[in-house]
Parts: sequence; structure tokens; C-alpha cells
Amino acid sequence: MCEIVAFTGGQGAPGRTFLSFNIATILGFMGFGVTFVELGNSKTGMCSYFGIEPLHSTYDFAAGLCSAEEAVIHCGNNLDLIVQSDEASIIGERENKLLFDRLDELQKTDFIIADAPEGVPDSLIPVLDSASNVLAVITPEQVEASESFRFIRNLADICRGKHIHVILNRAPAPELAEIMCNRLEHDFARMLGIPMDCAWFVPEEPSVPEARDARVPFITLNPASETSLKLVQLATAIEFATRERYQGRLRQVLQALLVDLQRENIGREKTCCAAGLEEYHCLQKTLMEALSADEVDSVDFRNFYRDVREIMEVSRNLGFDHIRCNGDFNAFPGVNFAP
Repeated sequence: MCEIVAFTGGQGAPGRTFLSFNIATILGFMGFGVTFVELGNSKTGMCSYFGIEPLHSTYDFAAGLCSAEEAVIHCGNNLDLIVQSDEASIIGERENKLLFDRLDELQKTDFIIADAPEGVPDSLIPVLDSASNVLAVITPEQVEASESFRFIRNLADICRGKHIHVILNRAPAPELAEIMCNRLEHDFARMLGIPMDCAWFVPEEPSVPEARDARVPFITLNPASETSLKLVQLATAIEFATRERYQGRLRQVLQALLVDLQRENIGREKTCCAAGLEEYHCLQKTLMEALSADEVDSVDFRNFYRDVREIMEVSRNLGFDHIRCNGDFNAFPGVNFAP
């Protein structure tokens, strides 16, 4: 159930790290388990911001030189960081692919917030392929200089049809920001047919450098500012989109689980499964109650997920063959379903 959100941006420090880190912090405040993964330039990244010297970098984790436990820096109950050190090697396309293959080793995986490199290098391809949401950060200066147009066009080429959400950072007055957003959507979405929208704008905030000097997230330094309000709204929109995406497939997931469970229960003497009848019946009852609800998509999936995982921890050897949800959704990524 890991939701990967990738933040990228054009050349010239548009504020990609500022937005991605504060969004990760807010999602952690909301109670989600979040891992912030830094893939960009360490000289202007989290090590510089917080003055930390990690034992292991994102590159080390991606290259298999350390475990997830060794790479992670705990930053509160719900937020972990994996960052690039000053001496770390550059993360290329190969390392990014290996990195996203190892994400199931992380403990906090409701959300993975990836602070991707600036520009549009080939190393971005595995990041964008894995991401549930792609957020491209630009500034008003880039819009006026047409830099944003080259950036979004090149980004669309390697996104291979995936939708792009553009964030206008350090935006001017709301009226001007609206004009810029409309211009981008007209030129790209309507004229060129690129799947994108200018989803949000975040106003310029003079007190942002104070957060860097204090080495704290901006959202905690100035929570009442208009910028913080926009950041909270953006984090809420990301969480809502996640909920909408998974709830729409919940009935399919539950039905597949129930069928597999019934098949395994019937053939227990063949599989030598260690689970008892009471455990099977408990899980069957849970599934059937959820499916009999008038609005199955309104079921709190995260709570249901925890309940079923608790049962499955007791019965690790359940012999489910697989979950048949178009082959691209595993409701229990931490459980090894036997063939």
C-alpha cells in the first residue's frame, strides 16, 4: 500500500526540496508513516539544511552497501529520512532502479516522498515509472522565460503518458498565479495534448530562510502563514487522491482474498498449512462482513488492512495462490503468498 510521490523541478532551484520535505512532514503530522528519500544534489539538500552527517547515503542504500535500518534517519514518530551526504556518489538510472526495488524494506511506507534530481536526466525514468504521483515544481520566473515549457515538455517525454501535476512555487498575487496556471494548462494540456494540470500554487514567503537558519521544517516555524496553509491543502489533496485510488478497487481486493482463502481452506490437507480452522473462519467472517456493507468503498481500508495483517501474522503459512487484481496490486506487500 506504498504511495510514491515524486517531486522534481527544472534548473535554477525552484524549491523542489522545500516543498517535498514540508509535504512529508505534514503527512507525518497527519498520522501516516512517511519516508523522505533524497535523490538530488546533496550540497543544497537535507544535509546542508539540518547540518547532519549521515553514516550512509541514499546511494549506499540503493547500491546495497547498507541496510534500510542503517540508511534511515528517524525524524519523529512518523517521518524517516534517507539523504545524500556530501561525499556520496551520484545516483544514476541503475541505482534509482535498485533503490525502488528495495523500498519494501522500509518500515514507514504509507508514503514515500522522493526528492528527485532537477532537470530531466535519464536517471529520473525509474523514479517516474514507480511514482503514483509526479509533481513538477516551477517558478514564475521560469514561466516568463519559457524555461518551464522546455522542462515540462522534456519531462512529459520520459513520463510516457503518466499525468504530471505542476506546482507553481513562490507565486505572486493569486490573480497573477491563476493567469500563469491557465497559460500552462492551455499551452500544454489543450494545445499539445500533454497529460498535465497546474494543480497548485504556493505563495512566496519571506520567512522561509528563518526556517533554514533554525533548521526546522517551515510548516512548524510558521504554521499560520498563507504558505503553510497552501502546503497543508496540497498534502491533503495528495492523501485524498490516494484514498480515492485504492477505495475504488477495494471490493475487487476483498473478493479475491475471500476466493483464495476458501480455496485454501478446502485444500488444507494438500498444502499442510499450519493455520487452524478458527483462524480461517475469523478471516472469512471479516471479509464477508466488509463485502456485505452497502458501500464497501467507504470501508476504512487502512484499519481493515491492519486487522487482516494481524490475523495473517498469526497464520503466516496461508496458502493463497495470488491476488487477482489486474496483476498490479498487492494488498499485503509484506506477506509471501505461496504459489
